Amino acid sequence: MKKLKQSDNSGFLLTLELVYEKLQERGVEAEITMEDLKCCLSGMQVYNGQTQIFSEFLYLTDLEHLREQSSLQYDTRLVVCGMPKKGENLPFSYCIFVPESYGMVEILNELQQIFYEYACLERKLNHILTEEGTIYEICEAAVEHFRATVFVHDEFYHIIACPKIEDDRVNFTYNEKTDQYTQDADTINHFRTSPSYKKTLTTKGGCVWESDFDDESCLYANIWLEDKYRGRLIVGKQKSEIRPGQLAEVSYFAFIIERALLQRGFRHEKKRYPVEKMIVDALDGMDMNRKEVREELADLGWAPEDQYVCGYLAFEEGDFTRMSVYGICNSIEERIRGSCTCYHGDQLYVLFNLTRGEMNTQMIRMKMSYIVRESLCFMGVSLPFSDFFDMGIYFRQAQISVKYSKQEQAPRWYTEFGEHVLKYWIMEGMGEFSPRTMMPEVLKKLARYDEAHGTELMRTLKVYLMNERNGTLTAQILKINRSTLPYRLERIHKVAGGIDLEDEKCRMYLMMGLLLMEYL
Repeated sequence: MKKLKQSDNSGFLLTLELVYEKLQERGVEAEITMEDLKCCLSGMQVYNGQTQIFSEFLYLTDLEHLREQSSLQYDTRLVVCGMPKKGENLPFSYCIFVPESYGMVEILNELQQIFYEYACLERKLNHILTEEGTIYEICEAAVEHFRATVFVHDEFYHIIACPKIEDDRVNFTYNEKTDQYTQDADTINHFRTSPSYKKTLTTKGGCVWESDFDDESCLYANIWLEDKYRGRLIVGKQKSEIRPGQLAEVSYFAFIIERALLQRGFRHEKKRYPVEKMIVDALDGMDMNRKEVREELADLGWAPEDQYVCGYLAFEEGDFTRMSVYGICNSIEERIRGSCTCYHGDQLYVLFNLTRGEMNTQMIRMKMSYIVRESLCFMGVSLPFSDFFDMGIYFRQAQISVKYSKQEQAPRWYTEFGEHVLKYWIMEGMGEFSPRTMMPEVLKKLARYDEAHGTELMRTLKVYLMNERNGTLTAQILKINRSTLPYRLERIHKVAGGIDLEDEKCRMYLMMGLLLMEYL
């Protein structure tokens, strides 16, 4: 299992082996003295006898000049125009030799082009980071670079990002409803029982893994967060054989993914992106500067008067890590335009801009239901609103939705505050008074009478009021004769001590009391 020697530099540093491979790809005949996988090269210079040598540079020289040098550092990395004689012993270990027929200028141009291509790759990946890009976008860039299947999974083999599947050897199960891939159960069992695979769980940097249960191999780099293994970037079957120099490439892509994870949702609050910072401020009850918020929203094409909905995701107890949470965040933002996720205080919040996303709450329910069920979490959604500065209130509605749903005997994975608003109004709107002290006295009397005499006066009153005093419908629901209903209503009037069902306020108070009894 080949490993890459790590570098502390945050940019993309080439290895001598990678330069050698790229020269060969460009049709340059070349030989390398020894495989060199240390990431240390950020640029190149022409060596003309200067005394100051930098370890981060690759030096171009010719063989005759090199033979005359005695003060050059032993570990200097060189590209040499001219092939040494058979058996010639040069005191330099790290050399790429090219025939002198190419000429110094031609080789210089080839080397400059190689370094330029990787500088462009580095800028592209860093642009994804600075623009709040996702792991999915990083994997898309990797697919384009390696021209192979690329995917990321977390430590539980959940597929976090997989832009394109062309490798028929990748054992994934595709779910058409969720448009997601999951790792095949048989493959996971192979991994858990494979001694060689277990060894891969401790590696850092780019590596090549050769399976011990089939004849496959792949490039991979583990993802480490806070010194803990959190998943893996895998580059599958390629059009050409795996080359040692590619270890540096896959290692750098994994490094960019780690950066994305650290800065996206799991970073220090001061480093959050604008909308995330606004969500955190709203959750913490902080006052927002209206002018600054308007300006920052305008940069996104948003406005405080757009229509919004807030969401809150509560996880079941179990193995949920930051990597798993990021996978959910990534999935939401990739699938739902106008959404912004925020992981704060070990809780996951989502803000949906219905206006910019050109959608409604029914579309959110449809798109989120699959994500929520697959992730084994509960989601609460607020009422729609059109004042961005009220966001904190509506996040509270989303939280209450989950709380009330979990109180049901069969809690729902996805629930909206509108389904619980009446219960909340009744249960939470009584201030310092308990529910029993707010109960209409007449209902207490009817309950005691029913218990003592085995009657159904309370049920009769509830059905009658809930059906807007429709006598025929009430009698049908109660399965009594139409002529029996007036008798029962008269009995209710006498037992309760006199109630005026013609008074709309009296009816409303009784209906609120009847609903309140359901929650006691």
